[in-house]
Amino acid sequence: MPCHGATGKELMAAYRKPALVSLALIATLVAGAFAWLWFAHGAYGFGVLFRRGGTYWITVPPDSPRLSPSMRLALRDVPPQVEAGAFTWSEAEPGFETAEIPVLAEGVEVDRILLARIDPHQFRFVVQNAPTGDKDIDQWQQALPEALLIINGSYFDANSRYSDRQ
Repeated sequence: MPCHGATGKELMAAYRKPALVSLALIATLVAGAFAWLWFAHGAYGFGVLFRRGGTYWITVPPDSPRLSPSMRLALRDVPPQVEAGAFTWSEAEPGFETAEIPVLAEGVEVDRILLARIDPHQFRFVVQNAPTGDKDIDQWQQALPEALLIINGSYFDANSRYSDRQ
């Protein structure tokens, strides 16, 4: 380490090696983190990190306070009986109707199911996917401004691969 009265060149030489070692260590850690992300999650992991702010899926127990009261109710060992509440169809456009069905459990509304009834002779259906996980529903709306209905389908696993598990 430098001593009192050392010249500028001596000070730079004394601090250069520890600085380079620290920089190399940081670069190695960053490269290791990116390698882990790639091998664990592929392109989807980078999409989640850089485009969606690092949100990720976690496993929680059925009684977790992270879950809504409705989810905790549904995940009981013996879930309650549910029934559909009253609903009516509303015509948004000819051949395109929507409705909201309240879901009742133990006499209380615990959820709502949004429905769309579409005449396939009047509307075109298109399926799109973003395997890198770089689009949320708002971005799909921007990308597809002509779309009358956009559905966020949960047909894929955490890495955006098709999942046929029931």
